[in-house]
Amino acid sequence: METLILASLLYLGAFSLDYLHFLWKKEDYRYVSRETYLIFMSFGIATLLLFHVELGNFFQYAWKEELAFILFGYLALLGCCWGLLRDGESICATMRRVEHCISYRYVFVKSKEILLQQLLYLVIAMELYRALDTRFYATLAFIAIISLLQIPQLLHVERFWLRVFVFLTPFLGVIYFNSFMEIGHFWPVLYLNVLVFMFIWVVFSDRYTKRNKSIGDKRVDKGIKDNVF
Repeated sequence: METLILASLLYLGAFSLDYLHFLWKKEDYRYVSRETYLIFMSFGIATLLLFHVELGNFFQYAWKEELAFILFGYLALLGCCWGLLRDGESICATMRRVEHCISYRYVFVKSKEILLQQLLYLVIAMELYRALDTRFYATLAFIAIISLLQIPQLLHVERFWLRVFVFLTPFLGVIYFNSFMEIGHFWPVLYLNVLVFMFIWVVFSDRYTKRNKSIGDKRVDKGIKDNVF
């Protein structure tokens, strides 16, 4: 139970700190920034150190396979980013707090957030699977916990995205839990996050041409500033 509480506190701590960073910076807040990167990297390192036994037990039999798939997925994400940017357009979407424009720096920061999130989800899933008698109740508890943990991420989110996240969380929770505990692999949940990420950018983003930027499109200027690292 201590492991479950500690993992939950780490999760809340990381994303609450990012929200406090937003409240502190307000109009100057940038998701793609050194501050956000340091938050996710610091909590990621803390996760690896605090739960090295649990994570070691999970990865010990297939760590080479996991590492290969994780690296391949990251390179594929960079490739998708290149594909979206190759026409010289700024591709931006307002998902959380500020407008984000896709860039290699955005992928660099976002990948650290996703990895931290899923490592903590893995620790929580393993603890619930061990503590509860049946997989059904363990899955329900997992969905309930990750739904509550996402509250700091959903603060100051546009209503549309709030509804999307609330609707998708139970379905994603079932997939996450079964991937961890039944399939026994970590990389599928990362790939699922990448697919959701790319779907959002392709379907819900706005494209701004260089010509629009040159005539002073404020949304494009704001999006480009958002990628200062």
